[in-house]
Amino acid sequence: MWLGITMFEDYDQMVRSVSVPEALREKSVLLKVSIGDDDGFFSGIPLMEALRKVGAECYMIVSSEGSKVVKTLDACWEILDEQNGASKRFLSMVNDAFTKKGEKPFVGFIAKPNVILQHRGGEFYGAGEKVDVRGVDGWVEGIDKKPIEDACVRMLKGGFNMKSDEDFAQLIPTPLIKPKLPKKGYLSSYVEAAVLQSVAESIGNEVTSIFLNFKPDQNLPTDPHFELLIVFWALKHEKEVGESIFKAYSDLSAEIGLSEFCVPPRVWFGFIGEGYLGKDVFGEVVGYPTPNGKTRWQHGFKLIRKHDWYSQSKEDGREPLLRFAITETIPVETFSRTINVDYGSLRERCVKIRDAVEDAEEIVVEGREVNGVRTRMSVEIAGRRVRVDDGIVDMKPEANFGNFPAGEVYMTPEAVHGVFVADEVVVIDRSYLLKRPLIIELRGNEYEVVGGSKKILAVIRREREKAWKVIETWEAMGVPKDVVELNKKNFLNVGEFAVGLNPNARVSTYLIEVEKISRTVHIALGQGYDPDRPTTYHWDAVAGWNQELTVTAIKKGKGIPVLEDGKWKI
Repeated sequence: MWLGITMFEDYDQMVRSVSVPEALREKSVLLKVSIGDDDGFFSGIPLMEALRKVGAECYMIVSSEGSKVVKTLDACWEILDEQNGASKRFLSMVNDAFTKKGEKPFVGFIAKPNVILQHRGGEFYGAGEKVDVRGVDGWVEGIDKKPIEDACVRMLKGGFNMKSDEDFAQLIPTPLIKPKLPKKGYLSSYVEAAVLQSVAESIGNEVTSIFLNFKPDQNLPTDPHFELLIVFWALKHEKEVGESIFKAYSDLSAEIGLSEFCVPPRVWFGFIGEGYLGKDVFGEVVGYPTPNGKTRWQHGFKLIRKHDWYSQSKEDGREPLLRFAITETIPVETFSRTINVDYGSLRERCVKIRDAVEDAEEIVVEGREVNGVRTRMSVEIAGRRVRVDDGIVDMKPEANFGNFPAGEVYMTPEAVHGVFVADEVVVIDRSYLLKRPLIIELRGNEYEVVGGSKKILAVIRREREKAWKVIETWEAMGVPKDVVELNKKNFLNVGEFAVGLNPNARVSTYLIEVEKISRTVHIALGQGYDPDRPTTYHWDAVAGWNQELTVTAIKKGKGIPVLEDGKWKI
């Protein structure tokens, strides 16, 4: 059976049944569970929600024995506890840099949790405390996991081509007390993540699942345990930098043998709910220099991913350290249906469409009139690269990021003119189903949202203000001027034009599925997928079948039909 309403009722009852000790209230609490301990995994989720209800800040890490991720965390927390010799020098330098920028000391952003609880025998215990969670995992009983397993195998083998010696990590949102997205999606994601980590362990090497609190504002710092990991992984990558802070880190790493295990997993997957991952405060205050010294990275997780569209990537000749793909908190049925596809066939289809539009001067899109408005726009390509999201995620900088479900041909336009009517879904701080069309006027390298529901327009204004504040913060922190100015320049640009191709995608409330529906078109406001088009947000909006779209590529004055009245011509 799929995850249904009975499961929700069971889950909520499990949360209410947890008795949280008084000593854990308003504390930071880390739960530790071993891979294969499904009781610990599924009881830890309602426990985290119960902890949040009493004011605790909580996370969970599920890992293989000997996980290098956990070893890195433990070693770094020991550094914070001892603070002597090389560790004292390093932390003193970083704290000084933070003080000069008006921030609290760096150690406050990477602090060790007040309490660490390990699961065993139906209890989470540690630091003199224990929480009885026997039976709290019962909310997942009766779920058919086989279709999820089939999709995970297809994704890791057919998409990531994961090898037996590769480590795997996944990011999972912690449970929210009152999520704005459907709770069914969050609970589904936990089941999907549990199956995925099991499949990853059967295919690869070490497995680590990292639960994170996604932030309502991208200006807020990421969780302490994740900040610690990304900073120390990025610092190891910067070992050749001659600046004093980086030299002090190298001395520290040599003293405690950190380089032996301070290595990020090669294969990453992320379940994205509502909100943001959060900023890397070290990246904003200190930054990570490119080898040529011309610019700096503002986020350690971006540095080690090094996708080719980041503006810093063109100044950084180093290879990426990992490949990364994401999904949303989609229901189990959607996950299984849309991810378990033939990626070889999907790639063939994507390549056909890419070849049809590549080297075109422009792409013309027209739709039929719906509720008095219609899509009519011209997309200038001007030699821009046409990309495919075919589910193949490898270590090449141009292909080390993907979506699941996959299936689109996309590009960063040189310019766009006309009107775009989004009538399916838009993603801003989360996915929103559009009950009223969103009307966007396109004026070359600037857009204006001129129509839509009051709710969506208000969200756009609010989140755009937050995105602009990120740039202002960078400017105040002394982030390289070239980075600041380029992000300002692109702030109101259109970053993407795309056509959906997934044969199993359907209309839903989740952008990551809807944008992949075959024969739909979407654009993204803000950041693009070329290094000259960065900014601090990327919001996709989808025009659906109802518009019966016609898409024509213009090559040397000749029109090549791609879609005609909503039907494929290729």
